[in-house]
Amino acid sequence: MNTNELDRKELIEIHKILHKISIDHLKDLKKLPIDKLQSELALIQQVLADKLCLATGIETEDLDAQTEKLNLEQDEEYMQMVKDYTAIV
Repeated sequence: MNTNELDRKELIEIHKILHKISIDHLKDLKKLPIDKLQSELALIQQVLADKLCLATGIETEDLDAQTEKLNLEQDEEYMQMVKDYTAIV
């Protein structure tokens, strides 16, 4: 999928999908024995990127670029979503 075609609303929805994927993955990691956790944490960024791509067809680099292009970090709804996510993780 070409992220250049995505509008603000669609990008926010994709970020919500990424946040859910991330939260679910963190819950799974909490179940691991400590000796396996360290190696999994080293790969977390790539694992989440792969899961997002499988779920949406979008690469995280493209999502980041379009987020910046549309200046979502100045968007009130987007920033509230980020704030809510960071309060959970």
